[in-house]
Amino acid sequence: MTLHNDEPTLFDKLERGSLVREVGNTIATCQPPHVIGVHGDWGLGKTSFLQQLQWYLSGDCPQQGDIPPADRTKLNESLPGGIHKLHTSVVWFEAWRYQHEAAPVIALLQEMRSQLSWYVKARRQAAKLGTVAV
Repeated sequence: MTLHNDEPTLFDKLERGSLVREVGNTIATCQPPHVIGVHGDWGLGKTSFLQQLQWYLSGDCPQQGDIPPADRTKLNESLPGGIHKLHTSVVWFEAWRYQHEAAPVIALLQEMRSQLSWYVKARRQAAKLGTVAV
């Protein structure tokens, strides 16, 4: 008897890798504004799909913690990570946590500010280093 847990996973056990790639490529190349919705009943793999999408776009998934090198290699064989990391940024926001808030957009903006602040700093630093190197 095989037991399964309900924890989100980066490993594509439902064979949705082609859908992750299709949605990821659409996100990376679309003309904003553009909306893509992920809908499904509880336990159908929405969180896993979104984390796999985050991995595909950015090559990272902080919600999964540190990924051991062996697992990272195995993961990249099935779903390459960071395909669009040079021109996309991913912000993880769990909207359900704020479903009873009067203005959940404030929580979204706060998450964007906190998650993207390191990116802006790193980009500025890289630009400075690039200028100095040239």
